Amino acid sequence: MNWKWEVLFRALIQFCIISSSFALYEDQIGKFDWKHEFLGKVQHVQFDNLMSVSSYAYIATDRNALACVRMENGGVHKRKILSENDGLISSLVYSPDGLITVTAKGIARIWDPRLSELKWEVDFNEAAEQGTDFQVLASSTMKQHYTQGNLLVLLSNVGLHKAKISNFSPDGAHVTTAPFLEGQQVLPDSTNVLLVDSTSRQILHLVFNDMQKMSVTIHDVIEFEVAHHYLLDVSSLKSMDTAVVLESQVMVYTGPEDSSFYAIDLQSGEEVSTVQLSFHDISSPVRKLFINENPDVANHGTTFAVWHGEDEISLMSYEDKNFENIWSKKFYSILDAQIQKVGFETYLFVTTRHRVSKKSRIHITVVDVKTGIERPELEIKYTVPGNMGDVEKVYIDMFLRRVSPIGYRALLQSTDESITLVEHPNRALWRRDESIASLQDVVMLDLPLSEVHAGMEVELDINSERDISPTVLEMFAKRVKNQYAQLTSWTSQTWNELNSTPSQKKSSSNQVTGLTRDPFSFHKMLVGVSKSGTLFGLDSYSGSIVWRHYHQELKDRNVRLFVQRTTAHFPYPPQVVVLGTAPSKSPALLEFNPITGVFTDKSDAYKDMDSPLIQAFLLPATTDDSHLRPLVLVSKDLGVRLSPASTPSQLVSRHKVFLYDVNQESGVVQGFKITGSGQAEFVWNLAIPKSHRIVACAGKHQMEKIDSMGRPLANRSVIFKYLNPNVGAIISESTEQNVDHASLMLHVFDGVTGRIIHSQIHPRCGGPVQLINSENWIFYSYRHLKYRRNELMSLEFYEGEHQVNSTMFSSFQTRPLPQVVQQAYIFPAHVSALGVTRTERGITSRQILFGFRNGVLFGMIRRFFDPRRPLNMLDQHREEGLVPYMPEIPIAHELMLSYNHTIEQISNIYTSPAALESTSLIFVTGLDLFFTRSQPSKMFDVLKDDFDHGLIAGVLFGMLVTVFVVRRLAQVKKLNKAWR
Repeated sequence: MNWKWEVLFRALIQFCIISSSFALYEDQIGKFDWKHEFLGKVQHVQFDNLMSVSSYAYIATDRNALACVRMENGGVHKRKILSENDGLISSLVYSPDGLITVTAKGIARIWDPRLSELKWEVDFNEAAEQGTDFQVLASSTMKQHYTQGNLLVLLSNVGLHKAKISNFSPDGAHVTTAPFLEGQQVLPDSTNVLLVDSTSRQILHLVFNDMQKMSVTIHDVIEFEVAHHYLLDVSSLKSMDTAVVLESQVMVYTGPEDSSFYAIDLQSGEEVSTVQLSFHDISSPVRKLFINENPDVANHGTTFAVWHGEDEISLMSYEDKNFENIWSKKFYSILDAQIQKVGFETYLFVTTRHRVSKKSRIHITVVDVKTGIERPELEIKYTVPGNMGDVEKVYIDMFLRRVSPIGYRALLQSTDESITLVEHPNRALWRRDESIASLQDVVMLDLPLSEVHAGMEVELDINSERDISPTVLEMFAKRVKNQYAQLTSWTSQTWNELNSTPSQKKSSSNQVTGLTRDPFSFHKMLVGVSKSGTLFGLDSYSGSIVWRHYHQELKDRNVRLFVQRTTAHFPYPPQVVVLGTAPSKSPALLEFNPITGVFTDKSDAYKDMDSPLIQAFLLPATTDDSHLRPLVLVSKDLGVRLSPASTPSQLVSRHKVFLYDVNQESGVVQGFKITGSGQAEFVWNLAIPKSHRIVACAGKHQMEKIDSMGRPLANRSVIFKYLNPNVGAIISESTEQNVDHASLMLHVFDGVTGRIIHSQIHPRCGGPVQLINSENWIFYSYRHLKYRRNELMSLEFYEGEHQVNSTMFSSFQTRPLPQVVQQAYIFPAHVSALGVTRTERGITSRQILFGFRNGVLFGMIRRFFDPRRPLNMLDQHREEGLVPYMPEIPIAHELMLSYNHTIEQISNIYTSPAALESTSLIFVTGLDLFFTRSQPSKMFDVLKDDFDHGLIAGVLFGMLVTVFVVRRLAQVKKLNKAWR
């Protein structure tokens, strides 16, 4: 029987191995694509440090992202993206019940501590029955006995609300509302403070406004009725920043111009104590009073901190109606001060900033609040890197330790939207660059040549300064010299690779010197600029950050990137210009090398431009042999400036430059031309109706490649495309709220003459609108409001069977309006971004790229959106290769370029050609970044990876042997025939 059990056991093992194997496509293992997840600008931070050291940090951002971040390395353990309809997260609290979030529209949720599941949810807006007018002002939690369940207290613009959040409560989703009393309504300019007192089981609502009156309302938690309500006369109080509430519900306040502390018992509303500031060595105006941020008054204690003067902090104690100064110190440039409490330990953390040359140094001082003793062994002195912004906010993660009373780490948030976790004494554990989640513009550039190929370029280069070409001996000597240098470089590189460790190899491959162009130009440098003013250089192979620079002058501006010189012009280095514009500021302009990230600020040359810019573009031609394309800046007063500033102004007038400006605010499109005097001159004007507003505009790509001039028909004739490079398109949306009166309007115009080429109206339609303008076709998406569906519109423009001018196109040449063919389709998905693939020669079929709202990147050949698709198929249509028309466009899952990845909040889709004609590179930006390749017409110019090289080699070898054998046989046959 033993052998039978052995056979059964082996069969069971084989079955388990077979059943646990799965198949993956080649592009599903990250070979050609990558995805990086981000969070956005941090708004709220909580740590799971109720007692011990934190393992996770919980972060809520301006992109409505809720994340659980690992404290050891900064990686995202779990992330949730809340709906825009819920409103932004206004409150984030970590409690024993779980992670509690409250949105601005009143939706409260309790999450599992690792965000693995949603444990509890309630809609306060629905319970209050206020509709869209509901707005959350503040929220708090109150601890109760475990048999009663903890409470979530919420303050809105209509009243006070509470709900039990503990799992022990059978009616966990029940909401109780206490409306405002008469005259208690919240004013728009008032400051609201919501506090709870778990000891007396009361809720405190303080309202302060500019009338120097404070409304105090105290609710009883059990009956949820008003226990006390009165108005306080606080004439010296100017802001709630100089007021704190201590335990036993005693409020201490002062004013920036006052010289006294006032203590008021909030239960009775009577002033119980007053003391002069000078009695406690406080002679300068008070800027702020602060206590620990716990909303429970029972945890506030009797000690508070005073920030007075420019940079002085004092610790004050209030007991038995007496004030006492227990500690005071003058600092240099205070950035932040806060009190943290964990368990029975309470400490003051004062963060100061020191400037050392061009770098900033952060110094955190720690003071024991109970004793007023500084703890120098806990200080942090961290030097901020020069390529980062200034630290603007500090989050302290304090925890209890066995050896010393406490330990802590500081999460630093900078103006460049990055967050850095540092610990004692000056160690940075990790950093997250969250500004990359808000990229405004991106360009993709080829990497420079390797040293070997650069040597070949030098070898073939002929000295332009010499009138006589080099001799044969000179060229031979240069060849030997370059090949010797290449051999030396290869030997040195090979030796270093053999003697380096795997970690060193990995780090060296990420250096800028290791970024070289591959044979098919798949390896690119992705250069992007974010809304915070940070520029990034990303490696397209992995998405890793090669270099980053923060420029404060670019923050909160409309920023664009212009490639003045690519890497194709060796030995000249590539150059990119970043231009930041603002309505009331002079333009900020920086030149930099996109490969190395070396910057040069050129903003000083344009500080005299008082008028805002209306347009910026690159000239189609270069200035000299340096292959640098000048950047043209046109201001609102029609002045023209060039970058570089040394570029002669006659260069612009020599090219007869025309431009147009789309003003979305006024709904006007204006055309200009640049005259010989170097000024812009008004030419034409296009105004949309006042009842509409411009929501989308698109022009042609400046360096677009066209595969053919016409399209062959079934009758062997050719219909020629209308290839006007100056075509622009705008779409305007009606401002009417009524669906029956809503409409979209499309205008297609010539950007040189202002001539209207085509226009049409979509009744009962609206946004959001996405628009593409390429070759001879226009493609856009919109929403049909009446039928509540998404639709796509495809238009093509043709000159007809005869071309007006087959050699060149001129907008001034008299020609009839083009023939317009159009067709609409129903699309079963919400489109948040549109793109189109681009290839080296434009021969490959175009692929329309869709970024769905649910985070999917979808690609479909433009052939399926051909407006000439017939309703009834004929033989001539089949001969042309047309597809029968169907109003619905199906979504095939095999066409999802992101396969199982979800790209959150897609905003833009950028494409770039590779050296292979069949391949286009795609870069998707949004809250996440995604990079991939696409072959719309398959890889017709490259052998597949599973190609049988052995078989083809065997066939070739066999044919070669056959040729020699047949040749020998033919010779023998010829010789035998001759002997006959």
